[in-house]
Amino acid sequence: MLLTTRNREVALHADKEITAYQLRFLSEEECWMLFCKKALPKNVTTTLDIVAKCGGLPLAVVVLDGLLSRKDKIPSEWAKVLKRISGEGHDQITIILVLSYDDLPYFLKPCFLYLGVFPEDHEIPARKLIQLWVAKGFVQQRGNEMMEEVAEDYLEELIDRSMVQLSRRSGVGTKTCRIHDML
Repeated sequence: MLLTTRNREVALHADKEITAYQLRFLSEEECWMLFCKKALPKNVTTTLDIVAKCGGLPLAVVVLDGLLSRKDKIPSEWAKVLKRISGEGHDQITIILVLSYDDLPYFLKPCFLYLGVFPEDHEIPARKLIQLWVAKGFVQQRGNEMMEEVAEDYLEELIDRSMVQLSRRSGVGTKTCRIHDML
């Protein structure tokens, strides 16, 4: 029988007669390799090609990361994204931003578009934004949750997708946010 635990005392309590084998911690390189195995799709070449399409622009990288975080980590899914951002005719950042918008669930699109009523680089109070979304009818009822709670989830998803930038966070959630001028 093999017993595994992170607590040495548990192992010793199970059988005092045996010597517990203690595993070493991973090196930084091993941690990176494990992270890549879990976080990146099997086809690393596709991943490198996707990153190359960002042209070194941080906004492109974070928006694509937000998009890819919602995709299955299988080569065919990431290859579809690569194909869509490999289009011609527009600058790369525009292609990436349009793809990220197109990938939004239908219920988030009006919420995102509504951010256009605020001035560029303006700090938007999250509470006010949530109330406006609810008042405009953009938020869908979800079970027994209050509409404001659902709207908070909408805002968090837009932040997670890097479509909205978090400005300030309070102890209970987002206090203010803003939209990047490119978006």
